[in-house]
Amino acid sequence: GKPDFGENSHSLAVHLHNGYTEVRQDVYLIANAWVAALDFELPAVEGHEWRRLVDTWLEADTEILEPGDEAAIASQASYRAEPRSVVV
Repeated sequence: GKPDFGENSHSLAVHLHNGYTEVRQDVYLIANAWVAALDFELPAVEGHEWRRLVDTWLEADTEILEPGDEAAIASQASYRAEPRSVVV
């Protein structure tokens, strides 16, 4: 879908990467401050599979994972951020 740039938007998603160095590193940050879950389109990055490091909606033992132990994301096209949560 299209981004919501309206003044009443309650969400933000940012794709960060280290540029074109020898080893490309990408981070996608989602902040959903809305009262309902929202689906965020994940950017397609050639040769990259998105994995979840943080999801503050999840239970305490799985919401923040150690680097290297990131969880696989089933759909590489989108991620559902639950209400009032942050995902990395």
